[in-house]
Amino acid sequence: ACEPYYLLSENSGAKNLNLLTECVADAVNRDYDGIIITHGTDSLHFTAAAIKCAFSGADMPIVFVSANYPLNDTRSNGDANFEGAVALIESGVRFGVYISYKNPDGQHFIHKAENALAFNETDDSIFSLNGKPFATYFGGKIERFEEPQKGADINPAPLCENPRILVVSTMPGDDFAYNISGYKAVILRPYHSGTLNNQNPLFIRFLENCKKQDIPVFLANAPMGTTYDTAKGLSSIGIIPLPFTTFAYVYMKLWFAISQNKNLKNLF
Repeated sequence: ACEPYYLLSENSGAKNLNLLTECVADAVNRDYDGIIITHGTDSLHFTAAAIKCAFSGADMPIVFVSANYPLNDTRSNGDANFEGAVALIESGVRFGVYISYKNPDGQHFIHKAENALAFNETDDSIFSLNGKPFATYFGGKIERFEEPQKGADINPAPLCENPRILVVSTMPGDDFAYNISGYKAVILRPYHSGTLNNQNPLFIRFLENCKKQDIPVFLANAPMGTTYDTAKGLSSIGIIPLPFTTFAYVYMKLWFAISQNKNLKNLF
Protein backbone atom coordinates (compact mmCIF):
# COMPACT_ATOMS: atom_id res chain seq x y z
CA ALA A 1 0.00 0.00 0.00
CA CYS A 2 1.09 3.56 -0.72
CA GLU A 3 -0.37 6.78 0.68
CA PRO A 4 1.13 9.70 -1.27
CA TYR A 5 -1.19 12.18 0.48
CA TYR A 6 -4.42 12.45 2.44
CA LEU A 7 -6.81 15.34 1.84
CA LEU A 8 -10.32 16.28 0.82
CA SER A 9 -10.45 15.76 -2.93
CA GLU A 10 -11.83 19.24 -3.63
CA ASN A 11 -8.46 20.59 -2.44
CA SER A 12 -6.47 18.59 -4.97
CA GLY A 13 -4.03 20.40 -7.27
CA ALA A 14 -0.92 19.86 -9.37
CA LYS A 15 1.23 18.93 -6.37
CA ASN A 16 -1.14 16.13 -5.33
CA LEU A 17 -1.65 14.85 -8.86
CA ASN A 18 2.11 14.70 -9.39
CA LEU A 19 2.59 12.81 -6.12
CA LEU A 20 -0.07 10.32 -7.15
CA THR A 21 1.50 9.94 -10.59
CA GLU A 22 4.88 9.18 -9.00
CA CYS A 23 3.28 6.56 -6.75
CA VAL A 24 1.48 4.90 -9.67
CA ALA A 25 4.66 5.00 -11.78
CA ASP A 26 6.41 2.97 -9.09
CA ALA A 27 3.51 0.53 -8.70
CA VAL A 28 3.16 -0.31 -12.41
CA ASN A 29 6.75 -1.59 -12.37
CA ARG A 30 5.95 -4.10 -9.63
CA ASP A 31 4.42 -7.55 -9.88
CA TYR A 32 0.81 -6.58 -9.16
CA ASP A 33 -2.36 -7.82 -10.83
CA GLY A 34 -3.76 -4.32 -10.66
CA ILE A 35 -3.90 -1.03 -8.75
CA ILE A 36 -6.83 0.34 -6.74
CA ILE A 37 -6.84 4.07 -5.94
CA THR A 38 -9.15 5.39 -3.21
CA HIS A 39 -10.36 8.92 -3.91
CA GLY A 40 -13.01 11.46 -2.93
CA THR A 41 -15.89 12.09 -5.30
CA ASP A 42 -15.51 15.84 -5.90
CA SER A 43 -12.50 15.71 -8.20
CA LEU A 44 -12.68 11.99 -8.95
CA HIS A 45 -13.24 12.40 -12.69
CA PHE A 46 -10.31 14.78 -13.13
CA THR A 47 -7.84 12.58 -11.25
CA ALA A 48 -9.01 9.45 -13.08
CA ALA A 49 -8.62 11.28 -16.40
CA ALA A 50 -5.13 12.43 -15.38
CA ILE A 51 -4.05 8.87 -14.59
CA LYS A 52 -5.55 7.75 -17.91
CA CYS A 53 -3.48 10.37 -19.74
CA ALA A 54 -0.31 9.34 -17.92
CA PHE A 55 -0.72 5.56 -17.84
CA SER A 56 -2.84 4.50 -20.78
CA GLY A 57 0.01 2.16 -21.74
CA ALA A 58 0.40 0.46 -18.37
CA ASP A 59 0.35 -3.35 -18.38
CA MET A 60 -2.15 -3.65 -15.55
CA PRO A 61 -5.62 -2.27 -14.76
CA ILE A 62 -5.91 0.81 -12.55
CA VAL A 63 -9.26 1.23 -10.80
CA PHE A 64 -10.57 4.23 -8.84
CA VAL A 65 -12.98 3.76 -5.95
CA SER A 66 -14.83 6.36 -3.88
CA ALA A 67 -17.86 6.63 -1.61
CA ASN A 68 -20.96 8.79 -1.80
CA TYR A 69 -21.24 8.74 2.02
CA PRO A 70 -18.78 7.91 4.83
CA LEU A 71 -18.17 4.17 5.11
CA ASN A 72 -19.96 3.95 8.48
CA ASP A 73 -23.14 5.33 6.90
CA THR A 74 -25.53 2.57 5.77
CA ARG A 75 -26.19 4.53 2.55
CA SER A 76 -22.53 4.41 1.54
CA ASN A 77 -21.52 2.63 -1.65
CA GLY A 78 -17.83 2.63 -0.69
CA ASP A 79 -17.55 -1.05 0.18
CA ALA A 80 -19.43 -2.06 -2.98
CA ASN A 81 -17.22 0.12 -5.14
CA PHE A 82 -14.10 -1.50 -3.69
CA GLU A 83 -15.58 -4.96 -4.14
CA GLY A 84 -16.30 -4.17 -7.80
CA ALA A 85 -12.74 -2.97 -8.33
CA VAL A 86 -11.31 -6.20 -6.91
CA ALA A 87 -13.69 -8.25 -9.06
CA LEU A 88 -12.65 -6.35 -12.19
CA ILE A 89 -8.97 -7.05 -11.55
CA GLU A 90 -9.69 -10.69 -10.77
CA SER A 91 -11.68 -10.99 -14.02
CA GLY A 92 -8.44 -10.79 -15.95
CA VAL A 93 -8.63 -7.30 -17.44
CA ARG A 94 -5.03 -6.62 -18.44
CA PHE A 95 -4.95 -2.84 -18.84
CA GLY A 96 -6.97 0.38 -18.74
CA VAL A 97 -7.99 3.01 -16.18
CA TYR A 98 -11.46 2.64 -14.68
CA ILE A 99 -13.94 3.89 -12.08
CA SER A 100 -15.97 1.32 -10.12
CA TYR A 101 -19.18 2.92 -8.90
CA LYS A 102 -22.57 1.70 -7.66
CA ASN A 103 -25.33 4.21 -8.30
CA PRO A 104 -28.07 4.89 -5.73
CA ASP A 105 -30.55 2.91 -7.84
CA GLY A 106 -28.42 -0.21 -7.32
CA GLN A 107 -26.81 -0.35 -10.77
CA HIS A 108 -23.06 -0.96 -10.45
CA PHE A 109 -21.02 0.11 -13.46
CA ILE A 110 -17.36 -0.03 -14.37
CA HIS A 111 -16.55 3.08 -16.40
CA LYS A 112 -13.50 3.78 -18.49
CA ALA A 113 -11.88 6.87 -16.95
CA GLU A 114 -12.03 8.83 -20.20
CA ASN A 115 -15.75 8.07 -20.64
CA ALA A 116 -17.10 8.63 -17.12
CA LEU A 117 -19.52 11.55 -17.04
CA ALA A 118 -19.55 14.00 -14.13
CA PHE A 119 -22.22 13.79 -11.47
CA ASN A 120 -25.50 15.51 -12.25
CA GLU A 121 -26.35 18.62 -10.24
CA THR A 122 -28.57 16.81 -7.72
CA ASP A 123 -27.62 13.16 -8.13
CA ASP A 124 -24.91 10.81 -6.86
CA SER A 125 -24.89 8.68 -10.01
CA ILE A 126 -22.12 8.17 -12.57
CA PHE A 127 -22.85 7.19 -16.16
CA SER A 128 -20.71 6.72 -19.25
CA LEU A 129 -20.79 8.53 -22.59
CA ASN A 130 -23.70 7.40 -24.75
CA GLY A 131 -24.90 5.22 -21.85
CA LYS A 132 -22.22 2.62 -22.60
CA PRO A 133 -20.17 1.59 -19.55
CA PHE A 134 -17.20 -0.73 -19.91
CA ALA A 135 -18.83 -3.38 -17.71
CA THR A 136 -21.38 -4.07 -15.01
CA TYR A 137 -20.88 -5.74 -11.64
CA PHE A 138 -23.78 -7.78 -10.28
CA GLY A 139 -24.03 -10.86 -8.08
CA GLY A 140 -20.28 -11.04 -7.66
CA LYS A 141 -19.66 -11.18 -11.41
CA ILE A 142 -18.20 -8.76 -13.96
CA GLU A 143 -19.92 -8.58 -17.34
CA ARG A 144 -17.88 -6.73 -19.94
CA PHE A 145 -19.43 -5.00 -22.93
CA GLU A 146 -16.15 -4.52 -24.76
CA GLU A 147 -12.52 -5.56 -24.65
CA PRO A 148 -10.00 -3.10 -23.18
CA GLN A 149 -7.79 -1.22 -25.61
CA LYS A 150 -4.21 -0.51 -24.66
CA GLY A 151 -3.20 3.13 -25.13
CA ALA A 152 0.08 4.83 -25.88
CA ASP A 153 3.25 4.41 -23.87
CA ILE A 154 3.34 5.62 -20.28
CA ASN A 155 4.11 9.33 -20.12
CA PRO A 156 3.78 10.47 -16.49
CA ALA A 157 5.30 13.89 -17.08
CA PRO A 158 4.80 16.32 -14.17
CA LEU A 159 1.92 18.76 -14.43
CA CYS A 160 2.74 22.45 -14.22
CA GLU A 161 1.26 24.30 -11.24
CA ASN A 162 -1.31 26.25 -13.27
CA PRO A 163 -2.18 25.32 -16.86
CA ARG A 164 -3.89 28.68 -17.49
CA ILE A 165 -6.96 27.14 -19.12
CA LEU A 166 -10.04 29.37 -19.22
CA VAL A 167 -13.32 27.42 -19.10
CA VAL A 168 -16.37 29.31 -20.38
CA SER A 169 -19.82 27.77 -19.89
CA THR A 170 -22.51 28.98 -22.26
CA MET A 171 -25.14 31.08 -20.47
CA PRO A 172 -27.73 33.61 -21.60
CA GLY A 173 -26.59 37.18 -20.99
CA ASP A 174 -22.84 36.52 -20.74
CA ASP A 175 -20.93 39.60 -21.90
CA PHE A 176 -17.72 37.55 -22.45
CA ALA A 177 -15.66 40.30 -20.81
CA TYR A 178 -12.92 37.85 -19.78
CA ASN A 179 -9.34 38.95 -19.32
CA ILE A 180 -7.57 36.36 -21.47
CA SER A 181 -4.07 37.75 -21.03
CA GLY A 182 -1.65 34.96 -20.17
CA TYR A 183 -4.05 32.11 -20.88
CA LYS A 184 -2.85 29.10 -22.86
CA ALA A 185 -6.23 27.78 -24.01
CA VAL A 186 -9.98 28.30 -23.79
CA ILE A 187 -12.55 25.52 -23.50
CA LEU A 188 -16.12 26.43 -24.41
CA ARG A 189 -18.84 24.35 -22.77
CA PRO A 190 -21.94 24.62 -24.98
CA TYR A 191 -25.59 23.99 -24.20
CA HIS A 192 -26.59 20.33 -23.80
CA SER A 193 -27.32 19.89 -27.52
CA GLY A 194 -23.90 21.34 -28.37
CA THR A 195 -25.10 24.76 -29.50
CA LEU A 196 -23.59 28.21 -29.03
CA ASN A 197 -25.00 31.70 -29.38
CA ASN A 198 -23.12 32.61 -32.54
CA GLN A 199 -25.41 35.62 -33.00
CA ASN A 200 -23.94 37.38 -29.98
CA PRO A 201 -21.49 40.09 -31.16
CA LEU A 202 -19.77 40.07 -27.73
CA PHE A 203 -19.06 36.37 -28.14
CA ILE A 204 -17.66 36.94 -31.63
CA ARG A 205 -15.45 39.74 -30.28
CA PHE A 206 -14.19 37.43 -27.54
CA LEU A 207 -13.22 34.81 -30.13
CA GLU A 208 -11.52 37.42 -32.27
CA ASN A 209 -9.47 38.59 -29.28
CA CYS A 210 -8.42 35.02 -28.60
CA LYS A 211 -7.30 34.67 -32.21
CA LYS A 212 -5.29 37.90 -32.04
CA GLN A 213 -3.47 36.62 -28.94
CA ASP A 214 -2.99 33.16 -30.53
CA ILE A 215 -5.01 31.41 -27.80
CA PRO A 216 -6.68 28.26 -29.16
CA VAL A 217 -10.40 28.02 -28.42
CA PHE A 218 -11.80 24.50 -28.10
CA LEU A 219 -15.46 23.51 -28.24
CA ALA A 220 -16.20 20.59 -25.93
CA ASN A 221 -18.66 17.84 -26.84
CA ALA A 222 -19.18 18.78 -30.45
CA PRO A 223 -21.05 15.90 -32.08
CA MET A 224 -21.68 15.94 -35.81
CA GLY A 225 -24.94 17.69 -36.64
CA THR A 226 -26.23 20.87 -35.03
CA THR A 227 -23.08 21.59 -33.08
CA TYR A 228 -20.86 20.92 -36.05
CA ASP A 229 -22.87 23.37 -38.17
CA THR A 230 -22.53 25.99 -35.45
CA ALA A 231 -18.81 25.44 -35.04
CA LYS A 232 -18.25 25.40 -38.80
CA GLY A 233 -19.51 28.96 -39.05
CA LEU A 234 -16.92 30.05 -36.46
CA SER A 235 -13.91 28.15 -37.80
CA SER A 236 -12.58 31.25 -39.56
CA ILE A 237 -11.89 32.84 -36.17
CA GLY A 238 -10.13 29.85 -34.70
CA ILE A 239 -12.67 27.67 -32.92
CA ILE A 240 -11.60 23.99 -32.72
CA PRO A 241 -14.38 21.39 -32.27
CA LEU A 242 -13.20 18.57 -30.02
CA PRO A 243 -13.95 14.85 -30.34
CA PHE A 244 -17.01 13.75 -28.41
CA THR A 245 -15.54 12.93 -25.00
CA THR A 246 -15.81 14.02 -21.38
CA PHE A 247 -14.87 17.48 -20.20
CA ALA A 248 -12.56 16.13 -17.48
CA TYR A 249 -10.56 14.13 -20.03
CA VAL A 250 -10.22 17.11 -22.38
CA TYR A 251 -9.14 19.36 -19.52
CA MET A 252 -6.50 16.96 -18.21
CA LYS A 253 -5.17 16.16 -21.68
CA LEU A 254 -4.72 19.89 -22.32
CA TRP A 255 -3.06 20.33 -18.92
CA PHE A 256 -0.52 17.62 -19.70
CA ALA A 257 0.12 19.08 -23.16
CA ILE A 258 0.63 22.60 -21.78
CA SER A 259 3.01 21.21 -19.15
CA GLN A 260 5.05 19.62 -21.96
CA ASN A 261 4.90 22.69 -24.24
CA LYS A 262 3.11 20.79 -26.98
CA ASN A 263 1.28 22.35 -29.91
CA LEU A 264 -2.29 22.45 -28.64
CA LYS A 265 -3.89 23.10 -32.01
CA ASN A 266 -2.80 19.67 -33.25
CA LEU A 267 -3.42 17.83 -29.99
CA PHE A 268 -6.78 16.40 -30.94
